[in-house]
Amino acid sequence: MKIPQLLALALLAGAAQPAVAQQAEVPATAPEVDSLKISGTFRLRGEGRSPDMSASQRDYLARVRLNFDIQVDDFIGAFIEFQNATTAGAESDQDLHQAYATLSDLFNLVDMQVGRFEMKYGNQRMVSPLDWSNTGRAWDGARFQHNSTDYTFDFFLTKPVEGQGGSANGNRNFTGLYYERKLGEIDTDWYLFSRQDGGRDDYTLGFLLEGEVEGYSWDAELAAQFGDADVGVDAGGLALALRADTKVAGDWKIGVGYEYASGDTNTADGSDDGFAPLFDFGHAYHGNQDLLIWNNLSDFVIRTAAPIDDNWNWYGDLHIFYQAEEEVSSGEDYLGLELDLGLKGYVGQNVLFWGGLSQFIAGDTDQRNGALNEDETWIFAQVGLRF
Repeated sequence: MKIPQLLALALLAGAAQPAVAQQAEVPATAPEVDSLKISGTFRLRGEGRSPDMSASQRDYLARVRLNFDIQVDDFIGAFIEFQNATTAGAESDQDLHQAYATLSDLFNLVDMQVGRFEMKYGNQRMVSPLDWSNTGRAWDGARFQHNSTDYTFDFFLTKPVEGQGGSANGNRNFTGLYYERKLGEIDTDWYLFSRQDGGRDDYTLGFLLEGEVEGYSWDAELAAQFGDADVGVDAGGLALALRADTKVAGDWKIGVGYEYASGDTNTADGSDDGFAPLFDFGHAYHGNQDLLIWNNLSDFVIRTAAPIDDNWNWYGDLHIFYQAEEEVSSGEDYLGLELDLGLKGYVGQNVLFWGGLSQFIAGDTDQRNGALNEDETWIFAQVGLRF
C-alpha cells in the first residue's frame, strides 16, 4: 500500500474546491413554488488493506450527489437527490438515491412522506442510511409521522432499494413502528420492525434509553427477534448494547461499551437463535475494518477522542472481540482485537478531511464470520466537499 497515493488523492480534491463551495446551498427561483434550494456533495476515498483477499489491495471510490429541495407551499414539498457512485476500474453506478413528496399536517394529524427516501432511527444500530457506504441505503414506500409536544410516532411501509441496501430479491419488505418520548431526564425509543426477506419473516422488538448523570452520558439498547428465520425454522435472536462516556482533563473524552449479539451453533434443532442485523451502522460500532457483523459477537470497547485545535480532532477505539457462542468444532471463542485511529478536520470552509489507520490482530478461532483468521492492516483517506 503506497500511502503517498492516498495523500495525493486527498490534496487533489482539496485543491479542486470551487468558489461555489463557499455557499453550502444555492437558493433558486421557480414558478408556482415558495422555494427551491440546490445543493450537493462530492466525496473521494482511497482505501488500502494488507493482506487482502480480493483482486486489488487498494480501492478508490468516488460519489457525487445533487439535491433539489422544493417547497411548494406550507403543506406540500418534494426532495430529489441524484447519485453517481463509482469504484476505480468498475462501471459507474448512476441512481436516483432519493425522490419523495411530503404532505405536512395531513388531516391535522400526521406528516406523510411518499417515494424513495433514507431512514435513520435512534443511534443507527437498527436502521441507518449507512452514509459510509459509497451508495448508501434507501427505501421505497411511505412513512407517516405524528408529532406532539410529548412524543413522536412513526409508521412506515417500505421495500429496500436494490443496490442501495437491498438485494435483487423482489419479496423483500421492511415495515416498522417507532415511538420516541422523554421520561424525566431519560430519552426513550421503542420500536417494532417487521422484515420479509426470502424465507425469513421475522420481527424485531426493542427499546433504546439515553441520558446523562453527573457528567456521564450513557445509552442502553435491547432487542429481541421472533418469527421465522427460514421455512420451518424459528427466529430467536437477542442483541444488547451498553455505552458510557465522560470528559476528563478538559475536552478529552473517554468511554467504554459492550455490544452483544446472540449466535446459533445448533442448526438442527429447528430454531435459529442468532441475531440477524437489520440495517445497522456496523462500521461505527464493530470496528472500522468491517470484518465482523452483529451476529454471534461479544465486543468490549474502549473509546477515546480529543480536539487538537478548534478544527482538528482525533479519536482512538479499541475493540476486543469474542464469539457469543463458542464454536464446538474449534473449542475457541476469542476472535481478536482491533485498534482504530482516526483524524478529522476541515480544509477550507466546506471540505472535510477524514483519515485513519486500523490494525486487527487475530485471535484463536477461525470462525470470523467466514473470513480467514489473519492479522490485517487497513488505511483510508477521504475528502468530502459540500456545495
